[in-house]
Amino acid sequence: MSYASSNAPIRTCCVTRAEHPKAALWRFVLGPDGSVGFDPLHKAPGRGVYVEATRATLQQALQKGQLARALGVTIPPETLQQLPAQMAAQLKNLLSQQVGLAKRSSQLVLGVDDVKAQRGKIGLVLLATDLAPRPRAEIERLDLPLYTVGDKAWWGDRLGQTNTAVMGVKKGGFSSTVQTLLLWYSALTLESPA
Repeated sequence: MSYASSNAPIRTCCVTRAEHPKAALWRFVLGPDGSVGFDPLHKAPGRGVYVEATRATLQQALQKGQLARALGVTIPPETLQQLPAQMAAQLKNLLSQQVGLAKRSSQLVLGVDDVKAQRGKIGLVLLATDLAPRPRAEIERLDLPLYTVGDKAWWGDRLGQTNTAVMGVKKGGFSSTVQTLLLWYSALTLESPA
């Protein structure tokens, strides 16, 4: 995974003890009620610890008790089992919110033809899981970062448009945020970029 940023704040993974930019780490926070939660925006109040954003490191943090030790709490086994799926759901929700904001800010290009026409302005492309092979091949030839997540109906529901299958996020802030969320989601779900 690549998290490019030269001036990003650096944090230490509680598992590997390696230092990384915050975008390369998942943050977990101990809430006021003593519960452990995933903080994908790195803004929740409470004591936070960081885990390198890979499935293997997360599994080690959960299975070997390193996350619990770092937070100074006991985490119930059912919470440990449910946490990766909850994280993936949160990230997918945040992803759809960011793509929706990009659309409202005219930073989203929809459809194969429009993505092809504006490819120099596109930072990454999202493809629906049920995109047909022919338009997929057309987009793959553009040599842009591609990610496959959600089907047409899921995206259509979130963006208010039917059959949303190809979405180009323009270069800039939204593209960077969306790419980080996609990398995190891919790490959790073991889905790889398209």
